[in-house]
Amino acid sequence: IWMERDGTVYMNDQPFQMADVSNWVAPLYAASDRALVISIRGDREVPYRFMDQLQKELVEAGVVRVVFAAQLEQSMQRERR
Repeated sequence: IWMERDGTVYMNDQPFQMADVSNWVAPLYAASDRALVISIRGDREVPYRFMDQLQKELVEAGVVRVVFAAQLEQSMQRERR
């Protein structure tokens, strides 16, 4: 999951509304026998309130395996497709 500074969420390079994250992730997580690890990426400018909202969506989906990559190198930028 990629998060922009304005709270925009991308999953597999597709934009999602924050409220739709749990509905999309829950069946994937269940199908993986709870082995799926969610990686959240964003730069250090993402406000905490957006990360908190995302965490709540993942909790609602039942996800317990999450990796945060909150500080990226300055040269690293998300490619748009």
